[in-house]
Amino acid sequence: MEGQVVKHPLERYDALATYQPPNSLIYTERGLRGDWTRIRKNVETARKGGQLATGGGDRFFERLHFLRGYENLMADFADNGPQLQQLISMVLDNNIILVNKWLEIGVDVMGFGDDLGTQTATMMSPRHFSKHLKPGYTKMFEVCRAADTHVRLHTDGHVLEIVDDLIACGVTVLNPQVRCNTIEGIESTCKGKVCVDLDLDRQGFPFWTPKEIKAHIYEAVEVLGSPEGGLMLYAECEPDVPLENIEAICEAFEKVRQSL
Repeated sequence: MEGQVVKHPLERYDALATYQPPNSLIYTERGLRGDWTRIRKNVETARKGGQLATGGGDRFFERLHFLRGYENLMADFADNGPQLQQLISMVLDNNIILVNKWLEIGVDVMGFGDDLGTQTATMMSPRHFSKHLKPGYTKMFEVCRAADTHVRLHTDGHVLEIVDDLIACGVTVLNPQVRCNTIEGIESTCKGKVCVDLDLDRQGFPFWTPKEIKAHIYEAVEVLGSPEGGLMLYAECEPDVPLENIEAICEAFEKVRQSL
């Protein structure tokens, strides 16, 4: 369903000295970005219509291991050689150019995506996250917060041990997966501290009954919701989810929307 990087331009650090990253204002990882005049017009139209205007930042941790190779990057975190910092700086500089462009246009929310967890744990220790990645996220997100723009971070996998760090970096809306982190884990680390854009249990949707799906959604709202707000619900349905289960999701959403 999604392509995977199979060749890493900086697998050998010998190539770093001459490597030129693509211009992030012109290219996305999937091709040309599009005309910024049109993008600006879309943002203005959204704001005039009373909608939140959103911009999209680039990957950070994932871009590092796309360029370097996952195993190589993990070894770099352990070795902490000077070339790792050079690589991090290059990626950050390129990302912040894109962030500043969105902020110059004027957006309410900047969205970022970086999968930081496996099914059971973060991909690196909290110590290595704090040492190697937290400063970079802080640098990107502080630019947004200084412009009074919210920071939404999508991150798949188990991330409970680094939630406080992500909030300290400037995340104001966190999009965690419930299966990997549990409703109770998200409640203890996120509720009252950051807006939760909850990724409901997409791994259960293909197999549960409509009744079980509704119970899951109602439990999430009961545990994580509050009169002060701070909870959004997100349901991702792949082709293996039966239509009656999708209908159950929609019905549950309508019910909880009206009850809040």
